[in-house]
Parts: sequence; structure tokens; C-alpha cells
Amino acid sequence: MEISIELIERMAEWSKLDLDQEEKAALADQLSKIFEQLETIEKLDIDGQTIDYSATVNWEALREDKAYPSMNIDLILKNAPDTHENMISLPRVLD
Repeated sequence: MEISIELIERMAEWSKLDLDQEEKAALADQLSKIFEQLETIEKLDIDGQTIDYSATVNWEALREDKAYPSMNIDLILKNAPDTHENMISLPRVLD
């Protein structure tokens, strides 16, 4: 799948990224290569194959979940720059 510069420009605009032409071209090339690899993977015949979960998760290494008492709220909020209703208040970062 070929990714166009126009598509990269729209995604950059949505993401509020300021990309120069060289970065746009590099990103389009990289994404095109990724989608080509995904198309190759989609063509693989995996019928009859089983999934082996043990290769990714070692269940014996996981610890048992335990509940612990939380910290004192006054201690947590003591160094906060601003608080509101027992929560840390931060300035907005999104428009």
C-alpha cells in the first residue's frame, strides 16, 4: 500500500505536527514499507496452526495480586502545585 504525501500532511495536521517535506517523505516511505509487510503477513496460510501462548507469557513468573493500604492523601497532596477536591490539579495540555 502506497502512502501519499497528502495523507501524511492530513495526519500531521490532525496530530498538530510541524513536519518539513523531508520528514513527510521519510514518514510516507516508512509507513508504505510497514503496510507492505502487513500485506505479506495477511497472505500467509495459517489455517490449522495453533497459538502457543507460553512463548510470550511465563505464568510461573507472575506474582499473586495482593491488596495493600494506600498512602495518606494529605502526604500525597502536600507537594502538589495545586489541588482540587483531594486531587492533584494540572494545567490543560490539550486544546
